[in-house]
Amino acid sequence: MPPANPFDETLCAFAADMKTAGLMWAPKDGDYVWDSGKVIGYPSPFPHRIYFILNIKRFLDIFQIIKQEFQR
Repeated sequence: MPPANPFDETLCAFAADMKTAGLMWAPKDGDYVWDSGKVIGYPSPFPHRIYFILNIKRFLDIFQIIKQEFQR
């Protein structure tokens, strides 16, 4: 049976490796984002500062995040 929480350190390390390799990605509705830079000043409902985006426009409005932060 898979773990109840798939967001472990291995998955975060894999995401960091993909970003370092130059993966171009912009979050959209229904995606999970990892705030590895601790930009979001609010607690995450998931471990390791993972957030779920129900609505990207509202997500950016609520957290007052510059969109480019997650496009790097």
